[in-house]
Amino acid sequence: MRMPVDQAVQELLAARAEADAHRARADVLAAGLKQLALDRYREDGTITKWRVAGLGEVRLDKADIPARPTIVKPAEFADHLAQRDPAAVVATITLPADQLAAALDALAFAGIGGVTAAAAPIPDRAADWLADHAMVRAHPDTPGAWQVVEVEDRDGVTVLLGEVAGVTGIRPAPSLYVSVDRDLRARRVAQATADLEDETGEPVEPAPALVAADNGTSSAGEAGGDLAGLSHTDLRARCKSAGLPAAGSKQQLIERLAAKLAGDTAQARP
Repeated sequence: MRMPVDQAVQELLAARAEADAHRARADVLAAGLKQLALDRYREDGTITKWRVAGLGEVRLDKADIPARPTIVKPAEFADHLAQRDPAAVVATITLPADQLAAALDALAFAGIGGVTAAAAPIPDRAADWLADHAMVRAHPDTPGAWQVVEVEDRDGVTVLLGEVAGVTGIRPAPSLYVSVDRDLRARRVAQATADLEDETGEPVEPAPALVAADNGTSSAGEAGGDLAGLSHTDLRARCKSAGLPAAGSKQQLIERLAAKLAGDTAQARP
C-alpha cells in the first residue's frame, strides 16, 4: 500500500464514522416508514410496498400474519395434549445421579426417593396438533388479548370445544424489509474500489463480504434469510395464506416461500 500508514488509519476511522452516520440515518428513515406502513395497514389492511426502479424495494413484512398459538405453560399444555394425542407428549424423569443404576434396574419397585417426573410436548408434534385442532380468537373477557380454543369440524361446522390450557396467541412483530437493487450495489462497490485504487495507485480487492453480497444474492436468498427467523408455526400460516402447501419441515417451508417471493419479485420488476 503506497498510502502512508497514518493516512490509511485516519481514512479508515473516518470512513467507519461516516458509515455509522449513514446507518443511523437509515434507521431513522426505516422507523418512520415502518410506522407509516403500520398505520396504513391498521386503517384498511393494505400491505405497503415501495419500489423505486434502480434503487430497490421497501415493504412492510409480517403485518398480515395472524396471531399464532404459543405455548406459555408447557406442563399445563402437556396434560391437555396427552389426553388427545399421547404420542405428542414425552415424559422426563429426573433423579439423583448416584441412584441411576438402581433406578434402571427396578425403578418401579426400588422405593427411590427424590424422583420427579415431568411431561413436555414434542415441539413438531405439538405444532401440528395446534395447527389442526386449535384456533386463535380475540379474548372474550380481556380487551387486546388472545385466546386459543380447541376446535372440531362436525359436518362442515366448526365447533368450539373449550380453551387450550397453557397456550395463548401471539402475533409476530412486523418488520420493514429493505432490499437494495443488486446493480446499484455493484456499481457503488465498484466505484468505491476504483476511488481507492486511484488514491493508493495499487489494485484493490473488494472485501469478501461485499463480493458475496453482489454475487449470488437473489430475492430468494434474501427472503430465505428473513424467513429463517420465523417459527415453524408462522411458516405454516404464511404458506396457507399464500396458497402453498403447509406440510413439511421448516427448511422445506422456507424454500417454498422463498421461491414464491422470488417469482413475485421478478414479476413486479419493470
